Amino acid sequence: KMMYYARIMESPSASFVKIVDRCNNLSMMAAGFSRKRMISYIIETEKYVLPLIEKLKDEQPRYINALYLLKYQMLSIMESLKRLLV
Repeated sequence: KMMYYARIMESPSASFVKIVDRCNNLSMMAAGFSRKRMISYIIETEKYVLPLIEKLKDEQPRYINALYLLKYQMLSIMESLKRLLV
């Protein structure tokens, strides 16, 4: 997975698309993911996708407001689900 995300980080457009897609997937995962898959998806998001947001904020300040909202949405979902999954 590290190589996959390293390649995405090379492109601001790919990074932004990945972040938006992940936000959408997080918001829908309770409807179709198993408990185990939700836990691994949250861990993967924290390990790989949140750093994409930070890198993109530094490289593309024009996206800073959208990235703030996407990060807020993802963190809200993940923190709520963590409490339910434990």
